[in-house]
Amino acid sequence: MRMTAWHLLICLSYITTFANTDAHATSAEDRARKHFNISSTTPVNEESIRAAVLQLLPIGTPASLIKSKLAQVEIGKDSLSSYNEINNALHVIRIEFDSKTFAIVQTSYLISLHLSQARTIQEISVKKWLTGP
Repeated sequence: MRMTAWHLLICLSYITTFANTDAHATSAEDRARKHFNISSTTPVNEESIRAAVLQLLPIGTPASLIKSKLAQVEIGKDSLSSYNEINNALHVIRIEFDSKTFAIVQTSYLISLHLSQARTIQEISVKKWLTGP
């Protein structure tokens, strides 16, 4: 079968759409939106992620409940998100970029849970960082 310019254009259009859809579906922003139930009309940024995490883990949440609450929203279920207890005063959640996508610059998020001496959440901060050349 001979491929015409029209067939080639359709194939390239399909490949481009598929690649963009795949990259979009696995972005850190999309995963943060899914994990923390951020509305599709709300931009995903440090402020909206912090607000959404506070809904799940309000100030005063005991450290003993953090892991189970994060498991409910599937943090740590795959290699693109994780939860770690750094020490008694700091726990971190990471939402990573997917290295299998084609974007040159990618976004990741680090969510820090700062604990009081009573081992309850005292503060939550979110940092965005970009990777790329």
